[in-house]
Amino acid sequence: MLDKVVVGVDGSDASRAAVQWCASHLEPGTTVVAVCGTIDLASISVEFMSAAWYLHMASTEQALKEYWCQPLRRAGLRCDCRLVYGSQAAALCEIASQEHADALVVGKPSHRAAIDEL
Repeated sequence: MLDKVVVGVDGSDASRAAVQWCASHLEPGTTVVAVCGTIDLASISVEFMSAAWYLHMASTEQALKEYWCQPLRRAGLRCDCRLVYGSQAAALCEIASQEHADALVVGKPSHRAAIDEL
């Protein structure tokens, strides 16, 4: 049995499929950490760092908590969310390592650079 699983979510159909796989295949009580990597803040100019940007990030975090965790919770899984600044691949690896995850679940359409990086 898997105790802790990290799943990559990025708004794509492939990430929806990964979340659905977790909901369908994991035992109730398993902890699933939904991870979304975002643009690296170090690469953004000061002019771009506006209130609108912070509102967008808050909205992304809220979507993680509500939309992405909802099907997992309905399946009896415990869900935690992480919004990580950086590439999706780096975010997944970082959180999987920090959480000592038993598995990493990702959806992969053909030639997805973020997943190929893993």
